[in-house]
Amino acid sequence: MDQTDWDDFITLNPAIFKRAEYIQDAIVKLLEQCQSLFSDGPNKKKKSHKKKNNDNQVKH
Repeated sequence: MDQTDWDDFITLNPAIFKRAEYIQDAIVKLLEQCQSLFSDGPNKKKKSHKKKNNDNQVKH
């Protein structure tokens, strides 16, 4: 599958491409949360509730 085939695939299947973007964004957010969890140490663990997730979504 070369680049032209891939471009055609994305053009013909925008829903799949959007879903892939959504999954990629979700993975990036998850990794950022994990990184902040490890860098902040155990003390900040208490604050990682759903509200924090919503705040992260707004920033990006």
